Amino acid sequence: MRIEIERAHRDDESEVFHLVEQNHLPLAGLYEHFETAIVAREDGGRIVGTAALEMYRDGALLRSVAVALDVQRKGIGHQLTDAALALAHELRAPAVYLLTTTAERFFPRFGFEHIARTDVPPGVQTSVEFTSTQIERFVRASGEGKQAGASADGRREEKKGVGDVVTHWVKQLSGNPMW
Repeated sequence: MRIEIERAHRDDESEVFHLVEQNHLPLAGLYEHFETAIVAREDGGRIVGTAALEMYRDGALLRSVAVALDVQRKGIGHQLTDAALALAHELRAPAVYLLTTTAERFFPRFGFEHIARTDVPPGVQTSVEFTSTQIERFVRASGEGKQAGASADGRREEKKGVGDVVTHWVKQLSGNPMW
């Protein structure tokens, strides 16, 4: 299977949104930032993966990294993340941030470091993914109540439910100063 990583087109929206939903990731805000979405496309044209960036003055938010269930564990998520980081660098983002409840072991291999929510710059915190309303909506959709607690190092973390902690991550991009 040959995979091509490329920028998404507006006519890819329905496939991308379906893939994001299939991976239980939030759709809120994705439409507004679709111009920086990336897709992984099979030879036949089927979209088997996606990632997107939300660009802000003080950094970028990596979001919606999703791979079709039938092709997971084949390096597609890695290729998408590399492509998204390259795009963020090209667009001169000083750093890339993300939050996750499920992939805390995946992102450190790209140089992401765990940070406190308060260390995320104000512009990036305006993303719907970072607002408490979005987190509460996402939490309620899972049927679990949100709890807050301190991690072993004293950072505050939002807990979705049993074992699922919303963690915040950053990767500094060399050579890209704050705008």
